Amino acid sequence: MTPIKTPRLAIGTIDEETDPWSFLRIFLQELTSQGLHVQTFLSQASFFGFQNLKRWSGATPRRLDSWLMSPARCCESFIRGVVGADLAVVVGEYERGGGCHFGTGQHTTDERASFRNVRGPCRFQAEKGSAKVISQGRSRSVCGAPDATSFFGHLDTLCDWLSLSKLVVFRGQGYHEFLGEGPLSEKAMDGVVVVDADPEIAPLQYLLDFEVYCGLPLVGILYPRPPEKCDPIKGFSVWADEPAQLWWNDHQFQRILFRSAQRPFTIEEWPVLDYRGRITVALARDAVFGCYFPETLESLERCGARIVDFSPVKDERIPEDTDVIYLGCGQPEPYAEDLANNHCLKAAIRNHVRRGGRIYAEGAGAAYLCQWMEIQPGQFVRGVGLFPAAGRQLPRFGEPLPVTVTVARPMWLASRGTVLRGYRSPKWWFEPEPLLAPAIAEPGFEYDIIGNDRVVASVIHLDFGTHPDLLASFFAAKPESRLLPNP
Repeated sequence: MTPIKTPRLAIGTIDEETDPWSFLRIFLQELTSQGLHVQTFLSQASFFGFQNLKRWSGATPRRLDSWLMSPARCCESFIRGVVGADLAVVVGEYERGGGCHFGTGQHTTDERASFRNVRGPCRFQAEKGSAKVISQGRSRSVCGAPDATSFFGHLDTLCDWLSLSKLVVFRGQGYHEFLGEGPLSEKAMDGVVVVDADPEIAPLQYLLDFEVYCGLPLVGILYPRPPEKCDPIKGFSVWADEPAQLWWNDHQFQRILFRSAQRPFTIEEWPVLDYRGRITVALARDAVFGCYFPETLESLERCGARIVDFSPVKDERIPEDTDVIYLGCGQPEPYAEDLANNHCLKAAIRNHVRRGGRIYAEGAGAAYLCQWMEIQPGQFVRGVGLFPAAGRQLPRFGEPLPVTVTVARPMWLASRGTVLRGYRSPKWWFEPEPLLAPAIAEPGFEYDIIGNDRVVASVIHLDFGTHPDLLASFFAAKPESRLLPNP
């Protein structure tokens, strides 16, 4: 039994209007500049905010998800991430109330069916057999799953499982209506950070309103510009990010961290993954493809995989003895011409498939494997050409969609009838040619995953730890090699 004494902090919002990212940028950059190792976690197994957290903290974010992961898996992932860290920060949203919260992620068919009529559902338009999002609000229902803003990957359950201290980020405009009886008092928060603060309201007034009148510890006040009345307050530091200023209550923050570190949190034993054999996974990792959760790569390595990085932008061949190529999500737009003109690497990928090798790709990596990849509205470059389809971009609609889908035809990664749960990218979709058969059973989602016995491309981000059968597929025997026609 190993006790964990690393301070543990949840940072999130409780309303749609509050944007926490400006605060997180200043907060993480300041702590990092002080020499602290801050390990961040996302409360959803998606890549929304991934690159920002990585850039601001200097450490690759990990993920926790009470919808996809069991309490034991969340605890294991969390403990592996906090080793050597000075502070653990879990970023997400608190539940906004209104009904039960299925934190374990186990929903029956009847339960899923009962959530079909929640507010603000997505609308899809069938277009040449493909599913295209044409409108979406912050609240949505997908494939009969619960409303994402009330049920998926929220902080409340993680706070219970991991004994996290709760810090809420709250907007300063119109804050009086939330004081006293309301969501702030109901959540039993350990501290409040006010963002978008009114420069006409002095820091001392915010301090009186929250701490004296409401009994809520005020940890920080983020002004978009310096406040007009800025008399120094004992215990506060001012972190500047011109023209913004973050007034930071060091005393309250240290108190919260001390109490968090004192809360008992232990792990009984480390789970052992079965050794499944030695394989080589070629991981596309460069300026374009960089969105991989450490837990996924660690699971592959603990099962026996040797991971070797390569760059689809700079390299002309894939690593030797590659069994599986893994292409993650990323930002291909600045390097689209380099990707398109690297004909040697694209030929090497096609030859890998002809020899019986396998490929798994998500998001931008999946679009790269198609005949065409859209980099700007109506502007395309040639991809690898493994699928008769175009990887197209959607307008950004906010956060990824939590979805549950069923595999309709066998692929190397999953057999027919396999139920998959993950987060659909808000950026990419496949426009297939008529020859491409759908791989997903649910109407409107048929082409969110495309694949065969060699190659699987997905716009749904999947968690291999939640789907152990998918992880095992990486170590399955190769299919017999056969020649494939050039695209």
